[in-house]
Amino acid sequence: MKSSLKTAICTLFLWHLYVPITAQIAVELEKMNVLYTTCAKNQLTVSVNDVPDSNLLLLPSIGEIERKRNGLYIWKIVHQDTNMAFLTIVDNRNDTIIAHRSYRVAEPVPTIRAWRGNTKDTYQPVQAIVPLFESFDYDVICHTVRFELVYIPKDKEPVFLVNLGARMKEDVQACINNASPGDQYIFSNFSYRCGCDNTTRYVSEAIRFVVR
Repeated sequence: MKSSLKTAICTLFLWHLYVPITAQIAVELEKMNVLYTTCAKNQLTVSVNDVPDSNLLLLPSIGEIERKRNGLYIWKIVHQDTNMAFLTIVDNRNDTIIAHRSYRVAEPVPTIRAWRGNTKDTYQPVQAIVPLFESFDYDVICHTVRFELVYIPKDKEPVFLVNLGARMKEDVQACINNASPGDQYIFSNFSYRCGCDNTTRYVSEAIRFVVR
């Protein structure tokens, strides 16, 4: 009986010696602490105690990771068909898998922008409708695919126009240039694409205003 107990204790001691030591790993998403898809440049810092950054290997389940400097990485995810992303951290001792919930970027807000452009040797106001993010701090650029305009001149029949792209075409711009008090403008049915996602998406929000 005593011999069996000694053997069991010895076996347990030897097993304990060969159990891998769990490293202390710190992974932090910068800025909004959320992992976004659509090729948003997600910044994250990774550190493992007693392991130099040069000895770390980061393997994402989706997307790609680029090392910027010691401990700082950029994780870009193209895929839209999952809400989970896994990061495997390989060091000198262990392989550690960390799960992150991923989100598609928020819906942008259609915004009218104006600047001065050169048209036939004269500077004229040029307008466009661009999708912009509110309270969103990632480097993702969206492009307008199309939008529709309903121009309602005072005491006249409405005019329906379709504009391809962000910059207002000649017929749409002409309606704006001819604005008079009481005229109404309704911009709606916006479609756009964001980042590296080629999917065309739509915004239900409309822009309405009346010329005073």
